[in-house]
Amino acid sequence: MQLEIEGITIDLNDSSIDMMNVTVFAGWIFAIIIANVCAIPTVEVFNKDPPDNKQNLEQIPDVIEGDIIRLPKSRKARGLARVGNNIRWTDGIVPYEFISGYTVEQQAEIVTRMRKLENLVAINNARCIQFRPRVCGDLYYLKLQNGEGCQSTAGQTGAEGYLMLAYPLCFDDGRIFHEFLHALGIYHEQSRSDRDSYVRVYPENIQTEMNQQFLIRNKTIADTFNSSYDYASVMHYGTYDGSKDHLPTIEPIQSNIKIGQRYTLSNGDIQLIRRYYNCSSNGPTLPPFTVPIEPAFENATTSTYSSELTNQDLMYARNGSSATNFYYEVIRISVTTAGPYIFQCNSNIDTIAYTYKQTFNPLKPAENLITVFDDEDFERWEFRISRTFYAPSIILLVVTTYSPNITGPFLIVASGDAQVIFNRTVGTVSPTTSNSTSAKTTTYSASDLTMTTTNSLFNIGRWSTTGSLSISRISDTSRSTLLSDGRVITTGGIEGDSTVELYNPVTRTWNRGASMNSARIYHTATLLPDGRLFVTGGWDLNTHGETAEIYNPVTNIWTAVSNMTFGRYGHEAVYLPAPINKIFVIGGRGYSFEHFYLQECELYDFDSNKWTTTTSMINK
Repeated sequence: MQLEIEGITIDLNDSSIDMMNVTVFAGWIFAIIIANVCAIPTVEVFNKDPPDNKQNLEQIPDVIEGDIIRLPKSRKARGLARVGNNIRWTDGIVPYEFISGYTVEQQAEIVTRMRKLENLVAINNARCIQFRPRVCGDLYYLKLQNGEGCQSTAGQTGAEGYLMLAYPLCFDDGRIFHEFLHALGIYHEQSRSDRDSYVRVYPENIQTEMNQQFLIRNKTIADTFNSSYDYASVMHYGTYDGSKDHLPTIEPIQSNIKIGQRYTLSNGDIQLIRRYYNCSSNGPTLPPFTVPIEPAFENATTSTYSSELTNQDLMYARNGSSATNFYYEVIRISVTTAGPYIFQCNSNIDTIAYTYKQTFNPLKPAENLITVFDDEDFERWEFRISRTFYAPSIILLVVTTYSPNITGPFLIVASGDAQVIFNRTVGTVSPTTSNSTSAKTTTYSASDLTMTTTNSLFNIGRWSTTGSLSISRISDTSRSTLLSDGRVITTGGIEGDSTVELYNPVTRTWNRGASMNSARIYHTATLLPDGRLFVTGGWDLNTHGETAEIYNPVTNIWTAVSNMTFGRYGHEAVYLPAPINKIFVIGGRGYSFEHFYLQECELYDFDSNKWTTTTSMINK
């Protein structure tokens, strides 16, 4: 018999091969095998265009539960956590290897998410799970590649597991955490055997190829580790995942509950991993790691505020809820330099923020309320505040939670033109006290501040009816503006009608305000730093409006100012902050009934009450 290895042919029937030579020969063969196994892999880097559609990349037809890769002869995924000691990675250590498709920078992004995940589940910085590069001798390891969608094998499956993260669509904390948890052996929350006690599934609304993603996994092959059902899990599907015709596929039975977040691990996720890997505070210490703080926009200066809501904090009935047991914290924010700022909250609890002017009274949370900020979007349940300050300002920020009785840490990152100063007011400064007829109340004060328009998100994904306008108005011809006191003012929208309506978000009702001096549609409504509203131009009864007026929400009075140089409608108007302190009006249609497009621009000066023309636009 002959054997060919590495191009050399050996006759095994040759009588000259004695036992010593056989031993040497066997050692030679073993060395060749080890050399091939431990050879340094060749990494091919290439650019992969992301798919054009924006579907949930975790939902891939013909893949177990949408994003769990089925390997040949491997065990099927059948539960929250796979049963069997051989499924867990030994000592919680997951060797990995980048095999194709990522640049050095992209690899670094993935490794940073590994470090974040390790630190989230560590107990007092003692290692629970750890990812490290594959070394010679690792029998099991995870191959990372820029593949189709977001997918992973489940647990320590075979010699080689796979984890695919399509760049850039899978490159955020939530989706990478989701797939790494699959790699650790964790499965979708809605696969639990007790899920029908917590959610309703609508099979008639599920795409045919996605049905298996909503199957219940039997207790005998799935382990919940005595954990509670976790709506907030990063492993839970959202309401419309796998949907056909945009109908809900899965909904919580309990009201006012959200599902489908993709930005962090929930407390339930962390506890499950710790139980699954039998973690303790006595393990090896993790290497030092600092979570990088990235500004919200390029060249911005960042400032951070870190705190925690605990059961030692005060509780109140937050505005918009009938419950009375919300922990809260009041923060005084000082902005020293004018400009645009973004305040982003990072936490594994669902936070809500309220901004107040001058004072906050926990017994009267609607008093002095400016704006409420809920979820950034349906996948990220943290508040994000975008605000432009036209002068150094101070605001009061109240941080609380969407659901009552919730505690946990949070981090606020401010990005802007200069550093922001945060000061906790509850328990660190002397509040002012006042007496009411019912009880003694405590209010928290800030100095005078300048407020501007903001972008706010009110309970995204949870629509409800509210008070109706007293008069029907056309949305693209009327103008609605958020005032500094938290009310919404709606002007115009009907030819020949100058009426105004004001919406109160606390009482959820509309009330008539003082009418404008002139009827108008297609006009502008610009909020000024002092809280007044500046209205210009518009169209009414075949006339291009030249008039302008200012509304004072405190006195409910409109005051006419001098007419513009050009009558116009469909134009734009912006406030130019100090030291310019002027209204800048741009373009629109005007001149005559033929609706000529205007290139002309003009400026209103508050001191002289005069309009002056300025440089015209290049194009109409």
